[in-house]
Amino acid sequence: MVLNLIAIVLKFSFGQDFFFGFVPLVDLDREGNLPSYYQSCALLFCSILLMVIGIAGKKSQDRDWIYWIGLSLLFAFVSLDESISIHEQLIKPVRKLFNLSGIFYFAWVIPYGIIVALLALVHIRFFFRLPRKVFWLFAAAAACYIGGALGIELVGGYYFSKVHEQLDFNYALITTVEETMEMVGLIIFVCGLLEFIEQRYRQVQIQVGEKGSGVFS
Repeated sequence: MVLNLIAIVLKFSFGQDFFFGFVPLVDLDREGNLPSYYQSCALLFCSILLMVIGIAGKKSQDRDWIYWIGLSLLFAFVSLDESISIHEQLIKPVRKLFNLSGIFYFAWVIPYGIIVALLALVHIRFFFRLPRKVFWLFAAAAACYIGGALGIELVGGYYFSKVHEQLDFNYALITTVEETMEMVGLIIFVCGLLEFIEQRYRQVQIQVGEKGSGVFS
């Protein structure tokens, strides 16, 4: 985020759109650069943790194991989306289909917003069965990540359409807030996943030989 702020100052205050490759490398509003790969890896890491919990839950006959597996697959898709920008391909056709502008200028938020709402309904009982601390970490992560990815994206779409699709310093600040909220949301989510693993799977019993046993904590 700090490197991005330096980049947008160089770009809009000093007219340095490239600056030896530094600006496009760290610009949060670009795809296929350092921040986007970081986000993709963070999402993939969440997917791996979710899969580990799901597999462990299935072995321990936890009734919620299927939810963890499903969330793992969802995060794997979002990681792929982050790296190759699948959602960006929806903007023009959806905008043209519904003649959208203003806050819905970046029209991908409509189909993705509907999907998020449906997933929330499907998982609501599952979330309320989580340990209280994990529940609040997940809630904070969702508010931060979705608030940035969808909420601030609506603000950015409104501003971008009002300035006639011109990139400027203010729009760069909006995207900085959006992407930073997404990154912070993922960090909180990882904390929640690790907290759940610590609470639920703190000890692993293993058999040593035929008579003894040992415990790894």
